[in-house]
Amino acid sequence: MRAPITFALAASILFVCPAQAVSTAPPFPAKPITIVVPLTAGGPVDILARLVAEKMAAEFKQPVIVENRPGGGGNIGAEQVARARPDGYTILCATDTPMTVNPFIYKRLTFSAARDLTPVSLAATFAQMLVVNPAMPATTLEQFMALARQRPVTFASGGNGSPGHLTGMYFADKSGIPLTHVPYKGNSQAVGDLLGGQVDAGFLATPGVLPHIKAGKLKAIAVSSANRSPLSPATPTFSEAGLPGFEAMFAMLHMAPAGTPPEVIDTLNRAIDRALRADDVRARLSALDIAPGGGSPAQAGAYLARYRALWGGMAAKLDLQVD
Repeated sequence: MRAPITFALAASILFVCPAQAVSTAPPFPAKPITIVVPLTAGGPVDILARLVAEKMAAEFKQPVIVENRPGGGGNIGAEQVARARPDGYTILCATDTPMTVNPFIYKRLTFSAARDLTPVSLAATFAQMLVVNPAMPATTLEQFMALARQRPVTFASGGNGSPGHLTGMYFADKSGIPLTHVPYKGNSQAVGDLLGGQVDAGFLATPGVLPHIKAGKLKAIAVSSANRSPLSPATPTFSEAGLPGFEAMFAMLHMAPAGTPPEVIDTLNRAIDRALRADDVRARLSALDIAPGGGSPAQAGAYLARYRALWGGMAAKLDLQVD
C-alpha cells in the first residue's frame, strides 16, 4: 500500500504547488516603472510624461521614473524601449513620429516600431502654427500663398521629420506652392532665426511662438488643427483661411515593448487615463495648447495606422529622407 500512498502524495504536490505559485505572484507593478522620453527635458512631451508619472506613482505606490534619451529624431529612446523586457516596467512616451514618420525617412533603423512596440495610450494631440517674420508682407494665408508664388519662401521647423517639417511639406503639397525647408535642432533655435529674419516663416508649436506674437515680433497666419487654438482664438485654421479641408495633427502616446501581457497594458492604460482626467493635469496641458486624450490601446493603434498611412505616403511622394 505504500506505493499508491506515495503516488497520491506526489500527485497532490504537483497540483497544489502551481496554484500556490500563481496565488503568490506579485501584482503589477511590484517595482519601479521607467518612462523613456526620447526628447530633451523641459519640452511638451517631457512635461506630459512627468505629469502622468506623478499620478501613476501615487496610484501604484511605486516610483515612476522619467528618463530622457534624446537623439535620432526619437529613434534612440524608442529603440531602447523596443529592446526592453516586455513586462511593463519600461515604456515610451513620445510624439507619434517615431512610429508614423521615422520608419519611412530613416533608412537604417535597427528596429521596427510597428513590430517591436505596442500602443498603450493616446495621451494627447497637438497642432502646428504657421508664423512669419514681420518683415514679410503677409498677414493672411492668401497673402502668404500669393507671395510664395512670386518668390522663394523659406520655412523653419524643429528638425527633419519633426511635426513642423511635415506640416510645412504637407501644406506645400496641398496648396501647390513651393517652400524651402530649413531644419533646426529644436524649436527654440528655429524661433531664434525666425525672429532674426534668417528665415521667412515657421511651422511651430503655438506656446513657443505666442509670446513673440503678442509682442509684435511675429505674425500668426493659421493653425493646422480643425478648430482654433484656445491660446490664440483670433488665428484662423488653414481651412478657414483659404485651404479647405487642410488639417495636420500630431499625438503624444505611451508605447510598450511588443509582447507585453495584455493585462499589464490594460493596467497601464487605466492609470494613464485617470491621470489625464485630473483637473491639474488638464489645466497644465491646455496651457501648452495640448488637448488631453485617453481611450483604449486599440484606439491608439487606429490613430497610428491612420497617420502612418498619411505621413508614409507623404514621405514617399516627396522622397523625404534623413539618412
